[in-house]
Amino acid sequence: MHSVLAIARVTLKDALRKKVFFTILFFAVLLTVVSGLLPSVTADEQIRQVTKICLMGIGFFGMVVAIFLSAPSLPDDISKKTIFSVLTKPTRRWELLAGKILGLAYVLAIMLVVMGTLSFIYIHFWAWKLGPDPSGLPRLDGRKPIYASTVEYNGLKLDVTGPMVDSKRAIVSGFDSVTYHFQGLRGERFRGDTAFVQVTVFCHGWTYDPNTREGTAAVQVGNPTTGELRTVVFGADNLRPQAHGFPRSLIDKSGALDVTLLKHLPAGSYSAMAGSVAVLAQPEGGYATNFIKALVLMFMQYMVLVFVAIAASTFLTSTVSIITALFIYFTGSLADILRAQALKLGSEANIFTMARHSHQAEAIGLPAFQWAVNVFLRYFYLGISVVFPNLSYYDPSAGVSANEYISYGTVFDGLWYGAVYSAAAFLIAWLVFRRKEVD
Repeated sequence: MHSVLAIARVTLKDALRKKVFFTILFFAVLLTVVSGLLPSVTADEQIRQVTKICLMGIGFFGMVVAIFLSAPSLPDDISKKTIFSVLTKPTRRWELLAGKILGLAYVLAIMLVVMGTLSFIYIHFWAWKLGPDPSGLPRLDGRKPIYASTVEYNGLKLDVTGPMVDSKRAIVSGFDSVTYHFQGLRGERFRGDTAFVQVTVFCHGWTYDPNTREGTAAVQVGNPTTGELRTVVFGADNLRPQAHGFPRSLIDKSGALDVTLLKHLPAGSYSAMAGSVAVLAQPEGGYATNFIKALVLMFMQYMVLVFVAIAASTFLTSTVSIITALFIYFTGSLADILRAQALKLGSEANIFTMARHSHQAEAIGLPAFQWAVNVFLRYFYLGISVVFPNLSYYDPSAGVSANEYISYGTVFDGLWYGAVYSAAAFLIAWLVFRRKEVD
C-alpha cells in the first residue's frame, strides 16, 4: 500500500508540472464569456441555460483531462525509461497501475471540487441577478416531482405508471376536464405553508394571448376529504412547465390530493400526459445536495475513462490510447441511442425501407440481403451498447438544469455500474501489463 500511495503522489506532482490546472482558469473564463452571449430569453430559460453550460463544461473539461493525462502516462514512463526506477524496487506491477489511477483520481477530484464550486457560485449569482420567480417557487430548489397514482377522465380511471410518465405521450386529447389523484403526500417535505403543483399541457393551434386571454386554462386543487378548493387561471403555453402555489392544508390527513385541469375558455384545445401534473416536493438538502450528487456522478465518469485509458495504454502507444479512449467516450455517450436503435431494428423497422416487422423476412417479402443487414446491425448495436460503458448514467446536466431531483438510487446505480466496469478494465490492464516487456 505504501508503494501505491508513493506512486500516486508522484503522479499528482507530474500533473501539476503539466499545468493541468490552467484548464480550470480557462473553464472560468469560458463561463463568463459564453453566459454573456446568451440570447434574451425568459428568466427560467436563462438560469436553465447557465446551469446546463456549467455542468456540460465540467463534464467536457474533466473528460479531456482524464483522457489526456491517463492515456500517455504509462507509455511515456516506458519510453523515458523512468519506469525502471520503480520496477527495480519491491513494487508489483498492479501496484504501479493502482498508484497511477489513484494519483489521477486526486487530480480529477481537485479539479471537480474547484470547477463545481465556481459553477455553484456562478449559478447562484445568476439566480440572484434574475430575482425571485413570480410564482414564489425558489429558482434553485432541486425539486422532486411526485406524480399522480390515477388519472380520471369522463368517469374512467387510469392507473399511472413510471413508463407512462417517461413516455411523455398524450393520454387525454381535447379535454374539458381531467383529474389527477395523488396519494401519500404526507410523507413528503414541503417548504413552508405553500406547496406547488407543476402543470405541462399540449396546446393545439393556440397560444396564450394576454390581450384577449384566449388560450387560457385553469388548475383546480382540492382536498378530497373536505372538498375545499383553490383554482388558478393561467395562460397555457405548449409543453412549458408552469408552477402554481396552493395551501398545504389542501392535502388531507391521509396525504391525498386532487388536481383538476380545466379548459377555461372556448378558445384553444389541450391534451394531457400522464405527467402533465406533478406536485413538487422539497428533497432533503435541496439544491446543494442535488448539485453534489451530479458532481459525484461526473467523477465516476472521469474514473471510468481513466481505467479505460490506462487499460488501453498497456498495449497501445500514447497517441492510439488517446484516440481509443476518446472513441470509447463518444460511443459510450450514445449507448442508450444505439440500444434503442437495435431494438427498433429487431421489432419495427428495416434499415433501408423502415418497414415494420423487418426481422421476419418472409412475412413482408424482404430480400435476404436486407434481412441479413438488419439482423447484423441489430446485434452489432446491441453488442456496442453492452461492451462499451454506458456513459448516459453520468450526464446530469439536463435534469439538474430543469431542477429535477436526482435520487440516491440513481447515484448508487451509477457508482455500482462504474465500479464494475472499472474493475473489469483494471483486470484487463493488469493481465496485459504483467506480461509486457518494458526493457
